[in-house]
Amino acid sequence: MRDRKDSGLPWVGDIPVDWNVYRGKNVVKKLKRPVKDTDGVITCFRDGEVTLRSNRREEGFTFSEQEVGYQGIEPGDLVIHGMDGFAGSIGISDSRGKGTPVLNVLDSKNDKHFLMYYFRTIAKCGYFESVATGIRVRTCDTNWNKISATPCLVPPLAEQSRIAAYLDERCAKIDEAIARHDALIKKLDEYRKVLVHNVVTHGVPVPGNIREDKESGEIWIGKIPSSWSCEKLKFLTRQHTDRADNNEGYIALENVEGWTGKFVETGNTAEGDTLIVKQGQVLFGKLRPYLAKAYLVVAEGCCSSEFIVLEPIPAEKRPNKRNGITAEYLRYGLSSIGFVNRVDLSTYGTKMPRANAAFINNLLFPVPTPEEQEMIVAYLDKKCAAIDAAKERHAQLMAKLEEYKKSLIYYAVTGKIEC
Repeated sequence: MRDRKDSGLPWVGDIPVDWNVYRGKNVVKKLKRPVKDTDGVITCFRDGEVTLRSNRREEGFTFSEQEVGYQGIEPGDLVIHGMDGFAGSIGISDSRGKGTPVLNVLDSKNDKHFLMYYFRTIAKCGYFESVATGIRVRTCDTNWNKISATPCLVPPLAEQSRIAAYLDERCAKIDEAIARHDALIKKLDEYRKVLVHNVVTHGVPVPGNIREDKESGEIWIGKIPSSWSCEKLKFLTRQHTDRADNNEGYIALENVEGWTGKFVETGNTAEGDTLIVKQGQVLFGKLRPYLAKAYLVVAEGCCSSEFIVLEPIPAEKRPNKRNGITAEYLRYGLSSIGFVNRVDLSTYGTKMPRANAAFINNLLFPVPTPEEQEMIVAYLDKKCAAIDAAKERHAQLMAKLEEYKKSLIYYAVTGKIEC
């Protein structure tokens, strides 16, 4: 058992006797390298990856017209994001490039890989937020003055390298396990998309039951059972565009949880025009329709104007009292991958693509018999609930693995375990 001493840091406690505590300015130094004409832009992401934007993605970034204050970054540099460092944007660069002045580019005679783990640990513990002078939503100031005053644990150099190597190996295995669970969640999502489409357009599968099909006349539907019909959505539903006077019961686009069609309270308030919604109506998100934001309204309120508000027309109010569609069946149909892909072809705008309401209203929609619609909804409710339960189990395991990794890193960089 190694001798230990008090670190003087309440979030650390005691440390091995041969470890020291220094201020950041005595452990790391801030660099300011010149920029080369051939440099691409480097970003420090919240998952700790520091790399060229072109290595990861190009969309979704804000590009500067004038690159004032940009600095050169080399592979192996320790980078702490000046605004997102508190959230884990701390890592070792894998590329040569240039970064904005908001990035703190650091060098050290110590093991920078160990320091990366240490700084990410104190960031996750809320240290940078506790010393921030200006906190905004989802960001806080982590400038060089704060880094230079940050207390740093400094083990002997050989032990720093040993800790970093140990954490690299263990964290890689944990990340692999997390990735497997994440892949299974994505497979479950894909399975649900296909399941919903097949059942909405062909009915509940019955082993040994061979049905006679006919062409629907709509590319996203394909063939349908011969007992079904197809009609344009505008003849099956009414679109409502009545403006709301207040924001009580407000439903934002981001409040709708993807394929589940569930409403998730996030504390959002109404901004701009809102539409009146009533129980039994179905909302379809126009913005980025490939996200399949469809929601069955269960209480009176209002919604974002980024939704199309549809209400099924009852059979008794249709010509010759022909079969209509229920709201529950409509919601599943609007979530069908076939329907979503078809609608995606009608979008306008490049940065924020929106669906064309007129295009949607003129699409053909399958109309099963009332009995089959009821069977389809009951079947999909049960199957999708099982899928959601499986996804939740994987999500819980991912959260536990993330928490274990966080604890492992903390115990290693504070000398609580031997590495």
